[in-house]
Amino acid sequence: MAVGLFFAIWGAKLAVIDRFGSDLPYWDQWAKEGDLLLTPWFEDRTLWRNLILPHNEHRIAPTLAMNLGLVVAGGQWDARVQCVAGAALPALIAVGLLLWALRHVGRGWAVATGALLLIATAAPIVWENLLGGFQSQFYFLTGFSFLALGGLLNAPALTWRWWGGFGCGLLALVSMGSGLLVAAPVLALSAWRALARGPARRGAGFTFAAGLGLAGLGAVLHVEAPWHAPLHAADAGAFLGYWIRCLAWPQPGSPWLAAVIWLPWLVLLGSGGRTAPGPAAKAETFILAAGLWVLLQLAAVSYSRAGAGGGYPANRYGEIAALGLPLAWLALARLAPRIRPRAAAAAGGLWLTLVAGCIAGAAAESLAGPLPAKRRESAEFERHVQAFVLTDDYAAFALRPLPFPMADWLARILRRAEIRAVLPASVRPPLPLTGFALAAGPHAPPLAHRRTRTVAAAEAWQSAPLPAGPGWWKIETSGPAFSAGRTGSPAPPAPLRFTRSGASTFPDRRAETVAATRPPLSDTWRAAYVRAGPGAGRLSAHPGAGGGWLALSEPVAVSSLSHRTRTTAQQGRWIGGAGLALWLIGAAGWLGFRRARPAPVPAKAAALIHLNASAPG
Repeated sequence: MAVGLFFAIWGAKLAVIDRFGSDLPYWDQWAKEGDLLLTPWFEDRTLWRNLILPHNEHRIAPTLAMNLGLVVAGGQWDARVQCVAGAALPALIAVGLLLWALRHVGRGWAVATGALLLIATAAPIVWENLLGGFQSQFYFLTGFSFLALGGLLNAPALTWRWWGGFGCGLLALVSMGSGLLVAAPVLALSAWRALARGPARRGAGFTFAAGLGLAGLGAVLHVEAPWHAPLHAADAGAFLGYWIRCLAWPQPGSPWLAAVIWLPWLVLLGSGGRTAPGPAAKAETFILAAGLWVLLQLAAVSYSRAGAGGGYPANRYGEIAALGLPLAWLALARLAPRIRPRAAAAAGGLWLTLVAGCIAGAAAESLAGPLPAKRRESAEFERHVQAFVLTDDYAAFALRPLPFPMADWLARILRRAEIRAVLPASVRPPLPLTGFALAAGPHAPPLAHRRTRTVAAAEAWQSAPLPAGPGWWKIETSGPAFSAGRTGSPAPPAPLRFTRSGASTFPDRRAETVAATRPPLSDTWRAAYVRAGPGAGRLSAHPGAGGGWLALSEPVAVSSLSHRTRTTAQQGRWIGGAGLALWLIGAAGWLGFRRARPAPVPAKAAALIHLNASAPG
């Protein structure tokens, strides 16, 4: 069931990345990664200091380490690769919460927890973090904070698991600026335990000291960003309004939902949880601590961003707000045994139906408006950055919409040889071909920024040898001759072929059809991919075989990792569907297994049964 949940969520996110994503870095990523991380790394292998240096009011070391590792491993600064890797993180968090629920709540409630995690995490609502290769910081913050809370509050003090929780707390401090808030639930609950009577006090002093250490180190690492001061909440009313809208996720326009969503958690908090040691106490301690952490995170967001205007939280903060749903549901599951079964089932059904409807509505809104708009924006950014890379025309570049707000800074980054060597395929300089001129004439392709060659119907053409090397070549094609793969069109003989050679004299060894895939992000051209190595090769065009004219772009290098990631994202629907089927099978099996398993027999009763069975007739 857990494996199915992971692939169902990850596959759904891959499908969104494939349809709406881009390989182009976005906004702060250019400065923080391109200027302050990648360039020093390629120049003199400077690493650790740059990982810890603050970014505005944040330190995002895990995100930077992962992204640098992907660039070094793949040889290309591809935001799509980062997005696909980052999409696995919320799926892992959901799996962790499901495994926790399977141990601490009833079987029906645990399966419903999985269903809630599936719809809340897979729905394309928080698309800013999904389509931004720089946004995995939210996932690292959540994962490390939850592990810290579970380890410090529920493991015996000074054991390996307890120290592991403390280590995760340290990592949370450098995952985002609000990472220091992990100390607050630790301090509050350990102090509460210290004041309680009985075994609950054991080890509370060590845990309280660990919380103080995290709070102190977090205060030392904290930085202020004076240029963000205008974004702060102007008064208590602005703060509370923003905070309540955050709590009402996924429908911040309906603030009343905040009370409905968080009511089970508030009731569990009011009941005081369980003070006696044991699994029940550990379960409720984690739910209360994690819920308090979410409330504090959203309060920090409300203070720091309520002055931005509009009164609504930015889309990216929904990643934290969404955690309130499973935590409130788990609180309801813990409260269920204390009330009548029918009343608990009715309350759970109504709550889950309401939340599912809100999620469905928010997902439909994202698919209808913001996501298509994001795709169009990314296409425009790709065209403008690519045009600058090809022409170095800064005057035109500075007047166009760009993926970074400072045109001069972005131009300096793009002019660096180290960055040009790892640019993604959408803006990367192509491999020049001999005699390859900009298209002109009646059959010219619609986008003049591409270096293309138009081939007439009766004309055949062959390129100079393309060098061998790792990765793939991306070639974009257009024209009626290249209609293979279009819906409803028969597949004519391939108008474009790649002939590979293993010798310098280039005898024809193996001819490969250059098959087009779906259109690229930016226009009606179709992308084709051919493996670049191991031997040199030539492109040859035969437009007469397909009829009409043919236009093709100069080849652009695509790393093997980027190509593999792209093809994996294209299979997102199949991966998600297979994961969903596996999850359903696992859920049915779990319910059936738990129902069929006989109830445990107490030890004394088992002894009496044994004696009665062995007694003489």
